Amino acid sequence: MAYLILGIENQASIHYAMPPRNLLYDALEYTRQIERTAARRREDKNAKYSASEYLSGFGKSDRLIPVITLVIYFGSEEWDAPRSLHEMLAIQNKEILSFVSDYKLNLIVPAELSATDFQKFQTDLREVMQYIQYSTDRRKLSSLLEDNSRFTKMNWNAAMLLNECTKSGLKFHKSGGFVDMCKAIKEIREKEYLGGHEAGFKKGHAEGRREEHINSIQTSLTALIKNMGLSLEQAMDALDIPKEERSIYREK
Repeated sequence: MAYLILGIENQASIHYAMPPRNLLYDALEYTRQIERTAARRREDKNAKYSASEYLSGFGKSDRLIPVITLVIYFGSEEWDAPRSLHEMLAIQNKEILSFVSDYKLNLIVPAELSATDFQKFQTDLREVMQYIQYSTDRRKLSSLLEDNSRFTKMNWNAAMLLNECTKSGLKFHKSGGFVDMCKAIKEIREKEYLGGHEAGFKKGHAEGRREEHINSIQTSLTALIKNMGLSLEQAMDALDIPKEERSIYREK
C-alpha cells in the first residue's frame, strides 16, 4: 500500500521552465500507474470488465496514487522564475485561462523561509537552508552560527552540501561522521585575515618602492631643468620617460 508518491527535484540554479518539466514528470508517473493497473487486469483471467474498462486499461473502481513533486532550490537568490503554468503562457486573458488547466509548483526557496518555517524541518536540512539564506550576509551568518548549537555537530553530508551550494570553500575536520561548522568558518576567516594582511604588506612595500623611484626621477628632472636650462618636456625626453608616465611629473 502507498499513500502517495513524493518526488524531489533538487535545483542548484533557477529553472525558468520548471512547471512544464514537473508536469511531465507527474504525468509520466500517472501513466506508469495506469499501465501497471492494465497489466494486472490482463493477468487476472477471472476478472470481468466492460468493453470501456478493457480498452481503457483502467476500471471504474480503480484509483491512482497521488503524485507530489517538490522542488528544493539550493541557491541564495530569490526565485524569479514562473511558479505555475499559467504564468508562462503568452496569453493572460482570464476567460481563456479558465479553460486551460494550471499546474503550480511546490517550491522551497531558502530566501523566502521565515523563522517559523525553519522549525518545520526535522533534519539537518534546516541548517542547510538557514546557512544558504544568510550566506551573503557575513554578520547574520556569524550570528546564526553562534546562536545555533546544531552547527557545532553537523552531519558530514549536510555540511558538504551547504559548502558546495554556497561555494564557501570550507575545510572540514571529520569526527565520527560530524563536523564543526563554527570551527571551519573561524579557520577560513583567520586565513582570509592573514592573507589580506600579507597582501597588504606586499602592496605597501611595492608602493613604497615606486614612490622612491618617482622621487629619484623627479630629482633628476629638477637638476636638468635648473643646471641645463631645459624645459620639463625636454628633460623628460632626455631621461626617456615613457609618455604614459609623464603626467605624474607634470602634476608635481
